[in-house]
Amino acid sequence: MSSPSPQAPFFRELLAVANRLAKVFGPPGFEELANGPGLNSPKDKLDALMSKLLPRQVVLRAWSKLILERYTAADESSELILKDALAWLPRAYESHCLQDPEDLFARICVFGAVRRLWKSTTILDESSGLMGVLSPVVKLHHFPDHLLTLPVDLMPWIHSLDATLVRLAPKEVVHAVLSLPFTKPDWDDERQLLESMMSARIRTDTFHGLHMHAQLLTMALRSPDSESNSAYEEKLTWMLRVMHDGLNSSYTLPSSVIAMLQQLIGDIESLENANLSSHCAQMAPFITNKAAKTGPPMAIFPDVVPPFIASFLTDTTKDRVNFSNAQELKFVNNIVEQDMVLASLEGIWVQLDSDTDRLVMPTQITVQEQALDETLISCAPGVFDLSYNCITWSGIERDANPATATYAPALTLFFPLIQRFSLGRVVDATSLPHASHTLHTIGTARREETMMIKAFYLNICTAEQTFRFYPFYEHEIYRVVEMVTNATGLTPFKEAQFVKYTVAKRLQITRHRILEHLVGNLDHPWIDHSAELIRVLRKLTQEREPQTLFDVERLYHSCRQEVEVTKETLHHLRLIWHNSQSEGVRMKVLALVDRLLDRSIMREGDPNFTTLYRWLRHLEETVSPYKSAESLKIILVLLQRAKAIQLDPLTPQTQVQASFDHLGEYTRFCSYYA
Repeated sequence: MSSPSPQAPFFRELLAVANRLAKVFGPPGFEELANGPGLNSPKDKLDALMSKLLPRQVVLRAWSKLILERYTAADESSELILKDALAWLPRAYESHCLQDPEDLFARICVFGAVRRLWKSTTILDESSGLMGVLSPVVKLHHFPDHLLTLPVDLMPWIHSLDATLVRLAPKEVVHAVLSLPFTKPDWDDERQLLESMMSARIRTDTFHGLHMHAQLLTMALRSPDSESNSAYEEKLTWMLRVMHDGLNSSYTLPSSVIAMLQQLIGDIESLENANLSSHCAQMAPFITNKAAKTGPPMAIFPDVVPPFIASFLTDTTKDRVNFSNAQELKFVNNIVEQDMVLASLEGIWVQLDSDTDRLVMPTQITVQEQALDETLISCAPGVFDLSYNCITWSGIERDANPATATYAPALTLFFPLIQRFSLGRVVDATSLPHASHTLHTIGTARREETMMIKAFYLNICTAEQTFRFYPFYEHEIYRVVEMVTNATGLTPFKEAQFVKYTVAKRLQITRHRILEHLVGNLDHPWIDHSAELIRVLRKLTQEREPQTLFDVERLYHSCRQEVEVTKETLHHLRLIWHNSQSEGVRMKVLALVDRLLDRSIMREGDPNFTTLYRWLRHLEETVSPYKSAESLKIILVLLQRAKAIQLDPLTPQTQVQASFDHLGEYTRFCSYYA
């Protein structure tokens, strides 16, 4: 004999509550479904009831009443029932597609009860296990449903035994919720709504949801015979205040969202309501400020609002109740899918480079050949798609016929993986690989015509690879950049920044290698005698000889090890400066000062730092800007660095603590990669 399921008490109680409600609501076919052949356990009976619309409404309504009753009881058995109920809902939500418009009323009851539990602390503070099963349920709440029910109290609905509520169509449910009296949301709910406006990932969805809800309230206020105008006005006033607070930040908005908000302001002002007009007047400057930072409308990106919703909202002659069908209210149940394609461009090539720091100079022939060997390029142009989650490039197989081949996703770049991106101009479109097929409409254009076309590329860097997509027209590249900026929160970096970063990184790597060589391969790595110091300094300041990085690093680490070496080095550098009139020698002296002006050597209050700082101030006053313009520029930069050391409270640690949790693993990997 098999043991009973751990969730059996929950299924029995839920079925009992559903049977009691069914006697009041009287949904057709409830008894037949519950007592069908082969249905022996309460779980089987509930699964059968969940397969039909009206019985499913009764079961979910019973579920909300059950968890509220058990929460009020607050005993040990109630806690077990609550855990089983909260664990059952996500599975039922997925298996029975509860996001459909017809289940709107049931979702309102279910998540109204869930949010009541979420805001309470009596049981949640005592049981971490209950919080663990409640958190995933809260995440199932759709944003449009949440926004619709946020400014109202749902408890009268949940406890009501009105049989007509279960049979309401989705459009009537929306109208009934809008007509409920206004209840100011909690501070935590408002804070979460404001945070969703700040989040680049869901910001556009949030503003579209707020806009559509505000449009419904605006249309309801246009009805002259409405008995709930005060509730509509209070809700719309609260929503405008929240949007005003959310717009008062430094983020940017897509031009389509700005146009949508401007249209909303115009529609609300046409109501000629003094209270609402004053709130619109407060929002208008923020919208204008956002519009000043945004480019022209993005024609290649479709509006996120479905056409039937857009036509419905803009048609003010329709009655506020007489909706054409339930699909017009699908936004209440389904905000824009995260994988929805916002932009799609054909004829885009892609290059892939596994070296994210590759820097190829025109004179480095060997490096150019290596880059050509290690850089991959698509065998044909593909389709470039932008969605809320990622960038997808779809291509065809190498030997496929472009006329009959189908495009399949080949690269997917999720926005959180993007570390930086940039754009650039392709000066000559004919220099691109396969130029006759590169630009979308070039075809067989003549070279002089092709050179007049402005073509751009987009570089996207992750931690391990660099992707270059090209070509884009001028009006396309800026819209794509706007989308990537809104999705990642990053702004394009300039190529000069990349060159500076790459050179600095390579210089740092070379310095580390020199230090390893000094410590590991030389018997006397540091300078510890005045004669040797003078010899090294003379070698480094020879007018016609280049400075070697090896000698510079040896001098730097010698000064870092011994203060007296630093003192004598500064003395000899000053002598070399004043005894030489050569601009080249003086530039080399300043280069050595630049290396020594480091926090590991110079500190505020140190006599060597004070001596160097005073000498730089003396040079600033005495060096001629006409005879030694370049030297003076470097002196001014060195003075800024010295002042930063003087003011910066940070200082090097005398001992660095280990930051590894598993030193054994660290040692093993070091020996493996050595």
